[in-house]
Amino acid sequence: MIGMGFATLENVGYSLQSGLATAAGRALTAVPAHAAFAVLMGAFVGASKFDPNRRSLLQWTGLLLAVGFHGAYDFCLLQEKYQGLLFMVVPILMLAVFISRRLIRNAVAASPFKDQPV
Repeated sequence: MIGMGFATLENVGYSLQSGLATAAGRALTAVPAHAAFAVLMGAFVGASKFDPNRRSLLQWTGLLLAVGFHGAYDFCLLQEKYQGLLFMVVPILMLAVFISRRLIRNAVAASPFKDQPV
């Protein structure tokens, strides 16, 4: 939820600055990107709670994955010298979403509550 709240605030700011075209583009990429980046970090930080021997490693892994993906995403969007890098935004986003979905599937499969009625 923090990642989505940040994306919303960031999108409002960019939209007020740059207009509706920017808002539409960010709605299609920034919102799912921030959700995926949050899952990347959250999955590892959450796993660290249950593995005291690797707590620090898991927390750093989650943080560095989120920062790395977000940094690559922002770099490709914000740099102005090589317009071709804009085409890398979609593969970066797709890879982040793919890894996030896999982490979610693994967490659900390992959950002791997966067979519990809601």
